[in-house]
Amino acid sequence: MLTQQLGMPVELLRTTIVGPQVGAELFQQGMLAVLVASLAMSAYLAFRFEWRQATDILL
Repeated sequence: MLTQQLGMPVELLRTTIVGPQVGAELFQQGMLAVLVASLAMSAYLAFRFEWRQATDILL
């Protein structure tokens, strides 16, 4: 299909598949990053403004 659209040969060099174990690890690391970022934002808001505004971001 792509070969016909471009008018030149297209060659697939590599295919990468992420297995369930790697996917689970990436999910856990992503959720940890979101948690740490949320806590960091709350700490900044508590320091910069008031603690009530810091807790509003989590709700």
